[in-house]
Amino acid sequence: MLKEAVTFVLPPRSDTMRRVYGYLLHHRGIDREVLDAFAQRGMVYESSDYHNAVFVGVDPQGQPKHAHKRGTGSESTYKGNVPGSQPEYSFHWMGTSSRPCWTCFPMTTRQSGLLERPLMTPDELKAMPRGQFVVMKTGCRPMRVRLKLFFHWGIQFGEPYAVPEQGSRRVAYASKSELVEAICGKYPPPPTQMQQERVGCEDLPWARAVVDKRPGAPERRPLRTAPSKEN
Repeated sequence: MLKEAVTFVLPPRSDTMRRVYGYLLHHRGIDREVLDAFAQRGMVYESSDYHNAVFVGVDPQGQPKHAHKRGTGSESTYKGNVPGSQPEYSFHWMGTSSRPCWTCFPMTTRQSGLLERPLMTPDELKAMPRGQFVVMKTGCRPMRVRLKLFFHWGIQFGEPYAVPEQGSRRVAYASKSELVEAICGKYPPPPTQMQQERVGCEDLPWARAVVDKRPGAPERRPLRTAPSKEN
């Protein structure tokens, strides 16, 4: 059986947009100027029945053909299209101005309400023309603007800044054994008591200092030799 065609009817409008503005400004981060522009065109409004945010899509003649509803509650996950909506006319905006928009009001699809888009993609950053910059300021959203370089403002430096060339430097290499020998020669490790008794280097100044500084060190006595056996 063929389904009966559903007549598309927009949800009733509310007299206020307090909840929609609170949701889009504070929870979704939409810029107020952008939101005001769509609200004045009637493409975004608040429904009077459930206070949902309604995003209206129009055809080339400006007639509403699609509407997407999104819950505005802090814990609401409701979203859905109005029956009879035509997906090919979902909420969108084709801009013709060259003015940069630092808050992109996203396009909607059949199942989504608002999809955030970054200011610029990595590929767009790499291909940014000369003279264009991304200005970032605390408390404001980043903006893509065109600024003059410092020499166009008459700024001059006393001396030109030059980085010293260090590409053709002479490099010396050392083997592992040379490094170990140099380190041990400059920082010799203190010998243990057993090593001192074996080597017989207790009378050396640095060895005597190590032995005498040990807590509870016994009194140093001269080494005794074993008696020789008489034939």
